[in-house]
Amino acid sequence: MIEWLKKLVNDASFAPGIASSLAASALTLILSIVFKVRPPRVSNLLFWKAFSKDLVIVISEVPTAYDPDVRPGLQPQLTPMCDAIALGDFLHYFRGTFKTEPEVVSIAEESDFDKIKHRNVLIIGGPKYNLACVALLKEIDSELPYQFKRFRVQSERIIRDPDLKQFVSNEADLPPLACLASDEWDFGSIVLRKGLFQSNRSVLVVAGLSTLATLGSANWIRSRRFPFWIRNGLSSRGFEVIIKCRTLSSVRVGQVTEVFSRRFKRS
Repeated sequence: MIEWLKKLVNDASFAPGIASSLAASALTLILSIVFKVRPPRVSNLLFWKAFSKDLVIVISEVPTAYDPDVRPGLQPQLTPMCDAIALGDFLHYFRGTFKTEPEVVSIAEESDFDKIKHRNVLIIGGPKYNLACVALLKEIDSELPYQFKRFRVQSERIIRDPDLKQFVSNEADLPPLACLASDEWDFGSIVLRKGLFQSNRSVLVVAGLSTLATLGSANWIRSRRFPFWIRNGLSSRGFEVIIKCRTLSSVRVGQVTEVFSRRFKRS
C-alpha cells in the first residue's frame, strides 16, 4: 500500500494537486483503520462544537402545586421524565464528544432568563413548565410560523386545558397541529435563534405538546447530518422545525419525522 502511494504521488500522469489529495485521503483512511481513529462528524463542527462552549441548559420544572404531596416537609420541584432523559442524552453527548460540562440551571421567574441569555442556551421542555421557554418564545413570537396555542389565545386558560395542546399559525395556509387523546401521535418544535441577544451566541429550544414530544424533538435535532446544517445553519439566523412522533411508551418515541420547517432569514 505504501509503495502504491509513492507511485501515485510520483506518477507524471496525475496533476500534482490531484495526486497529493488522493494520497492524503488514502493515508487518512489507512491511519483511521490501523489506529481506529474516527474523524469528527461534520455536523459536530458546523454547529454543536461552538454551541457546546459557554453553554447553559434550562429544563422544565413542574411546580409542586400541580402534584400531590409524596412525603412530609418541603417538596422539591420535579422534572418530567422525558425531559430528564433528553437532558441526560445531551449531557452525555457534550461531555463525551467535546469534553465540556454545561451548566444546568433553574429558572424560578421569567426575569431570571435575563441572567443567562448572553450565553449559549439550550432549553428543554415547552412553555407549560419551562419559564425560559416562555421568555424566549414571547420574545420571537412575531418570527415564528408555528407557535404554542397558549401564546395566541385571548381568553384565560387553565394549565391543564387539553385544547392548548396545539401548534397554531397566523398564516392561513398552515393548519393547526394538535395532540389528540384518541391517537398515539404527537408534535414537537425545534427552534434555533442565532445572535438574538449576543452576536456570537445562540438559543436552541427543544419542546413538545407533551414531554414525550420534547424527547422526540431532542432526538431529532441530535441526529441531523451535514446537509441539514449546511441548509439551515450557515445562511440564516436560525430556523423553526415541527416534528411528528409516535408514542411507544411513557418514555419512548419512534417514527420521528419533519412535517414543517422554515429558516429565519437574515435582515
